[in-house]
Amino acid sequence: MTNVGRSTEEQETLTVSLEPVDRTHVRINVVVPAEVVEAEVQREFAQLGRRAKVPGFRPGRVPSRVLETLYWPAVRDEVQNRLVARSLAQAIQDKGIEWTGHFELGKVSLERRGPLSYSATIEVWPRLGKVHYEGLEIEAPRVDVSDDAVEEALRALQERHARLIPVEDRDVVGAGDVVEVVWQVKDVPKRGSEESKDLIWLRDVSASEATLGRFVGKRVGDTVDLRKGTAESQIDEKQTSRAGGGVCRIEKIYRREVPELNDEFVKTVSSNLETLAELRRQLRDHLEAEAKRRRELLLNYRLKEALVAANPDVLVPPRVLAEETASQARRYFARYAIPPERAEELMRRDPEVRESLERQAFTSLAADLLLGAVAEQEGIGADEADVERVLSHLREEEPNLARELADEVAAAELRSRVKRGLILQRALERVREKARFREQHTSDNRIAEEK
Repeated sequence: MTNVGRSTEEQETLTVSLEPVDRTHVRINVVVPAEVVEAEVQREFAQLGRRAKVPGFRPGRVPSRVLETLYWPAVRDEVQNRLVARSLAQAIQDKGIEWTGHFELGKVSLERRGPLSYSATIEVWPRLGKVHYEGLEIEAPRVDVSDDAVEEALRALQERHARLIPVEDRDVVGAGDVVEVVWQVKDVPKRGSEESKDLIWLRDVSASEATLGRFVGKRVGDTVDLRKGTAESQIDEKQTSRAGGGVCRIEKIYRREVPELNDEFVKTVSSNLETLAELRRQLRDHLEAEAKRRRELLLNYRLKEALVAANPDVLVPPRVLAEETASQARRYFARYAIPPERAEELMRRDPEVRESLERQAFTSLAADLLLGAVAEQEGIGADEADVERVLSHLREEEPNLARELADEVAAAELRSRVKRGLILQRALERVREKARFREQHTSDNRIAEEK
């Protein structure tokens, strides 16, 4: 028996029983007493009576029996929805159910002047036994920034400072050119609109073979359709996501003029460097710092993978897994500027992509569950001073955070998230302390691809 926890007249007991369904679901059966239901019904009819307009009666003077005849179905639905939401939340809290926020409502029964009874299947976080985390074997990547990597970064910097020179001696597009195009809407060019124009660099490395083939050999003024006769997966999504969907007209041709690598170039790209040797040293320092950051991210991911593999019985609630998979998919496709509806189509057509995203989502969620269990197992926690230090740092980094913290509910949720994040991070550090590492020799490019 548990308390509804509302007004004085609702201080009646609920009848609540639980039935295990599986490791991630429990069925809850709830009965709200007739007295509580009737009080809610009368309150709803009283409010309705003040505003109801019934022919033959003055506003506020409609007899209760007339109101019940006319409006009982609507009142029943309103009271039923309100009491189910309120009593379910109270029952979950009082029974100490660690739920995920997802549930499916079963049959609901409410007769006039009778109790309200219903059942719901609640998705819950699974209870874990002892977590095995000591002695995990991890390949620790060692990243050496090569001279070739420094030169590649230098060439990329050089390319970013290239100038576009209009081609005057020909009007035929060639490989390596940059073409200015105007995208079309319903086959009608949008003349005079800067938003409809684009620059496409037809370099062999970035442009797909299909895109190159559409442009090379065309003349200024020609129309290019990137949709026809090409497998959709080959078309550059960034170039075809405009309103025209891949139909454009060639306006101009440019060639790229790359600056020479010398000390003068260095002075144009940096205000505090003088020589090419200094620029190379700075690029190496930056690449080494970035490689270390990537190494830590990859190492943490491998630790989580190994932790999940060492505890194969861990379960992730299905609705939570579906949400996280969708979140992973949004982040994945956003990197390639693919719109949501196109992403859904690609997911349907390529089951390998979906399976990969589901694996990543499962690993992330299962690892968090296991790390939470490790923290409980080993007495790892975080106090309010720890939380406040993180919040102070966040306030400095994100000035808009002050507005969020002004709301008590939002502030409490943020503090809870920060505290949980600290606990999970400390649990991961414990796992890392107990792991066995073997060095993996790899290149800085390999680790970037793996991550």
